[in-house]
Amino acid sequence: MTQTSAYRLEIDGLRAVAVLSVVVFHFFPQLLKYGYLGVDIFFVISGFLISTHLLSVEGGNTLIVLKSFYTRRIKRLFPALFFFLALSHIFVSNFFLPVDVGNFEDSLLASYTFWANVYFWRDGGYFGGNDQLKPLLHIWSLSVEEQFYLFFPIFLLISVKLRRFVKPSLEFAVLLVTIFSFILWLFLHHIGGANPAFFLLPTRIWQFGTGAILAVIASRSFGQLIPASWGLAFFIASLIAILSAFLLDIDSQLQTFLVTIGAVGFIASSTAQTSVLLSVFRSGLLVFFGKISYSLYLYHWPVAVALTYYFVDGVPTLF
Repeated sequence: MTQTSAYRLEIDGLRAVAVLSVVVFHFFPQLLKYGYLGVDIFFVISGFLISTHLLSVEGGNTLIVLKSFYTRRIKRLFPALFFFLALSHIFVSNFFLPVDVGNFEDSLLASYTFWANVYFWRDGGYFGGNDQLKPLLHIWSLSVEEQFYLFFPIFLLISVKLRRFVKPSLEFAVLLVTIFSFILWLFLHHIGGANPAFFLLPTRIWQFGTGAILAVIASRSFGQLIPASWGLAFFIASLIAILSAFLLDIDSQLQTFLVTIGAVGFIASSTAQTSVLLSVFRSGLLVFFGKISYSLYLYHWPVAVALTYYFVDGVPTLF
């Protein structure tokens, strides 16, 4: 059994960048029109952290490890989410028109049962139009995460057990699932536009999977993912990739690929150097926003929707 990995401040700093980019996009899309890509960073971080945790208790009883994992996840996510959903229901019921309340309650059921991503995909998507009047639209990403949590820990731990009989089984299994998801993502973009690839778990697994691959490599190399001599160069390259995705008007698939690889590079290289750039991500302010990112993500979008709903002709600049 390996030791549990140490807390890494810079990952909370990266999480802060992810959530703040989404918040800026939702309130001021003209300032950061690709800020929604912050969700992609969340998926990479999530894949890395849950895989790191599961591999840190490698060798324990599988059922006990799974029970512990799901107990931690439920305590971490469900109380805040269910309180938020109940509070949103009270607000919408009192301030929205009846027809909009009915639409909200349909999405509320989907959010409680963790298939909001499928619901909103079938309901028209994410960008523009009436989607700006759906207070729970952002819950699609949490549903993707919950769906991932249902199968991946079991898959990962079974792969660990099989390693006793087939040496490369763990690495091969995670890599195979990641590659398959990546190919499916490319295929759906090619034949059906971005919408299904944007919302559905099978086309998001590759982002979780890249984080999981990092965790597997780290568990083999005692946390050192790349040589220290390459650390700063990799770190700068990862920041350039993330910034390019956020700021450049390029193909949406390339944007998604860049922000994902940038997040992977950030996590891989941040333990291999101690630059001033890294200290920014370990600073108190960014770490603070990283720690409250879940609550900030939950509540920011309904506020934006409420303002849009109330000020039909346009939200005043001051607001």
